Amino acid sequence: MVIEEPCNYASNIAYYRGALRICEYDQWSGGESNIATRNALKRSFMALGSGSAFMHGSQTKLGRAFDVVPIAAIAYTSYESLITAIGGYENTFLRCLGKSHCATAEEVARRTAFLSLNHDVGKWEQELKNIKGSFPAKYDQTFAAIIVIAAYISFPDVIADLVLDNLRDAFDGSSFMTFLFDEFLPEVKPLIDEVYLGVLEFMEQSDLASRFIGSLGKLGYAFLFQEEFLDLDLTDKNLMRGTSSAFIVNGFADLMTGGDGFPFPDNFGLYPGSENCNPKSSHALWHQQSAEGLSDLNLMVDYIVSVIEKNKASQKDDGSLCAFDDTCKSGSCQWWVGKSFY
Repeated sequence: MVIEEPCNYASNIAYYRGALRICEYDQWSGGESNIATRNALKRSFMALGSGSAFMHGSQTKLGRAFDVVPIAAIAYTSYESLITAIGGYENTFLRCLGKSHCATAEEVARRTAFLSLNHDVGKWEQELKNIKGSFPAKYDQTFAAIIVIAAYISFPDVIADLVLDNLRDAFDGSSFMTFLFDEFLPEVKPLIDEVYLGVLEFMEQSDLASRFIGSLGKLGYAFLFQEEFLDLDLTDKNLMRGTSSAFIVNGFADLMTGGDGFPFPDNFGLYPGSENCNPKSSHALWHQQSAEGLSDLNLMVDYIVSVIEKNKASQKDDGSLCAFDDTCKSGSCQWWVGKSFY
């Protein structure tokens, strides 16, 4: 069998490493009750590894469909977890990102991961279309929605506004930005403002901000090598520098997130052939970097969810903010006093 794009085919092994990272993480919010989210992420990462390999190995229309749906499922799983935590699950517009109805993330991930087992080859393309139509499958829009919610929870409004203004400028003119700022943000912002974070300890406060910066740094660096988003003219020399710099970017990001990233000694050892492929194929480097960035983003979202859940349990009956309560425990709330004035 002829493999059309050997480097882009082999580099998908990075996504299996992403699935292992999800498996090995032991600080999930909700404990065993969160098993559906964890399963959906693991299944989606595994489906992305095989689906993207199918696409780059065959360069077929069916292969491309297998490539796109799993990454959308990964984004949707984290988004569903986050929108549920802030109380927006019953709002169909928010849960389904503008669609009139949508399946659960667990159902989308299960149908995607087991598609080849449950359907004959001749039905794969139609089933992928059915899955894609059952949930908000524009993953760039879903990632942007996650960033919006995470930014306003992680920072005071004045800083979050600055972050999102830069995001809007970077993708000026895109339809999903118009949806995000004109329709989504006015609907979701009141819910975000109601999120109770009044009893955060200092380390939680700083972790929210640093995890946001570290996770988005990794994923943002990955998008430099995704030619469909940023069509940069990358020479072999630039790709070599990009590969070498990934080690620095990821190391700094791991300091911010408190994680250890992928357990490999350097950026030439994540998949077989990476030493030759990364300096030659920007898309292979995208696979390697996005696998780590996506898993970091998932863990960042789960940390936000765990903080929200913890503080919901500590909220006062009258809903008052800890920042103005002398009985609050020492050292809490200082970061968030300013949020009341933005």
